[in-house]
Order: sequence, then structure tokens, then C-alpha cells
Amino acid sequence: MPVTVLERLKAWWEKPVTPDDEDPELDPTRRDEMIEWTAQQAKRFGIIAPAYIFAEASRPVMFVYSQFAHFFSPFADTLLGGNRAQEVGYLMQDPKNLDKFLERLEELGLQETDRERQEREARKAARRRSRAPQDPPSPS
Repeated sequence: MPVTVLERLKAWWEKPVTPDDEDPELDPTRRDEMIEWTAQQAKRFGIIAPAYIFAEASRPVMFVYSQFAHFFSPFADTLLGGNRAQEVGYLMQDPKNLDKFLERLEELGLQETDRERQEREARKAARRRSRAPQDPPSPS
């Protein structure tokens, strides 16, 4: 039987609050998966540089963004299922995660640059070969 939105909200409301002695942080493997997925999406859409600039520019307000994610997580998680919004809130809460994300974007950008440079050099070499006069056939 499918779970309704009201049942999800009720289950969330009854969920116990995490005690202070427990660390509500993300599991490191899950954190790395989320950072990698986000960086790969930026690469897929070709927006590595704008993503880097936006992430770096929003560094001062990243904690505020995380609090918005925590505030709206009951609604977002109810609609989406799971606890993705809560995980995003925890991810944005720690400035070290932003540094890891920026490092990963930088690595992907350098890989892109190296690949583009190699392709450009290959095209240039092909043009040179096509413009160079053909060697006369060797006597056999």
C-alpha cells in the first residue's frame, strides 16, 4: 500500500530529535558521492567554470543556504521521498565540503583543458599534413 504525503509528514514529525552527543553529519562516502555527482553534472552540462565561480561567490552565505535546506527539508523530503534535502543541508553546512567540491571542479576543469589542448594540437597537425606538399613517390 503506498504511503501518502500526510503519513510521511506524520512520520517525520514523530521522528526523535538527534541528541547533541550524536553527530548528525553525513557519512563520508555519501558526502563524496554527492560531491562527485554534482561535479559530474557540472561537467556534463559544460558549466564547470560558472559552477566554480558561483560556489566560490556564495561561500559567505553557504551556511544560510544550509539552514534553508534544513527548514524546507520536511516539505521537500515528503514530496521527493527519502532524506535528500536533509543530506544537502548537512553537506552545505560544513565549509570543508565546499572546498572539496571546488577541488573536484578544478580537477575536472584541468582534465577538460588538457583534452581540449590535445584535440587542438591534433587538428593543427592534421592541417599541417594536409598543406605540406606530397613527397614524390620513391623509385622502386
